[in-house]
Amino acid sequence: MMSQNRQQDVRIFLLPMDGLEQAQNMYFLFTQSQVAEIIGFLPIQKIPFSERHLLGIIPYRDQLLPVINVLDLCAPAVRPERHQYKQLMIIRTGAVAPNTGEPLKIAIMANSAIRTLKLSTQAMTNSFHQQPLPSWLQASEQLRGFFQWQDSYVAMLDLDQLVSGPIEPDSRGLEQ
Repeated sequence: MMSQNRQQDVRIFLLPMDGLEQAQNMYFLFTQSQVAEIIGFLPIQKIPFSERHLLGIIPYRDQLLPVINVLDLCAPAVRPERHQYKQLMIIRTGAVAPNTGEPLKIAIMANSAIRTLKLSTQAMTNSFHQQPLPSWLQASEQLRGFFQWQDSYVAMLDLDQLVSGPIEPDSRGLEQ
């Protein structure tokens, strides 16, 4: 019989913040519930006049997903070196499409290998320590938190608003 106190393992995915001198040992953290799939190279269809962080769209399982460079999204003032991406992480954002109720997904560009680790829930709770944001990330509205973990730092993203778009007030200006 298994003990009910048995710790559950959680898989985390660490996306390096590549190309930034000040980002040595810094990662964006995604949980196993966020990562739907990691895929190889796919051609990206560019979108003219789009924001810098929006690289374009890709076809994915009968959908079109936006491809996001999260470093450009979170630190637009920093100019990282440009590299050809190697992988895409398909991310469940937590937001849902209002007309269908389907979970919204995005593709995140990865320039280098994504680290995967298994940690116990206790290790997750005890080993991540909240830290103030570095100055070059302070303008980002997409971060849920910034933590020190061992000799590294991790940023957790909140991408729901990005995929849902801004909330529009009632266009008539009337209270309901």
